[in-house]
Amino acid sequence: MKRSLISSALAASLVALTALQTASAQLFPRGNGLALADVDRFDMYVQILDWVDIEQDQTTFRLSTLKEFEEQLAEAGIRRQAASRDYLVCALQARQQDNEVTYSTSLEYWQLESTGPHRLIWQQSRLADSPARRFDAERVAADCAGVLIAEWQRWNNT
Repeated sequence: MKRSLISSALAASLVALTALQTASAQLFPRGNGLALADVDRFDMYVQILDWVDIEQDQTTFRLSTLKEFEEQLAEAGIRRQAASRDYLVCALQARQQDNEVTYSTSLEYWQLESTGPHRLIWQQSRLADSPARRFDAERVAADCAGVLIAEWQRWNNT
């Protein structure tokens, strides 16, 4: 009886350990940055998901951020290629209260498929705040570009 309980407990522990190992292997970005190896051309887009009480024009800000994002990546050797299957999205959510802007950026690397669902390969998010007068396209682009450049350089000789 005692041996059977120990065997059952051991079996349950092994199943739980296997499940944990499988789950941790599927978490990303850990390890998925390897997908950035030998990829130096991406199509790029800046998406504004939330824009609450921000005094700046949303469309102008988005286009300026995209231009800055592209320029910052180009300095690291990462180029824009329209219609590439390798696709970067810098997603932004921002809210202003009084003279403070709280915002989050999420950089997503997608592989686009001509048929079937697109695949999210890698993602990194950041949360920050800024005085409203200093919240600009260059700052947001630097948040998105910075996380990609750091990971990209790990997998590419520069």
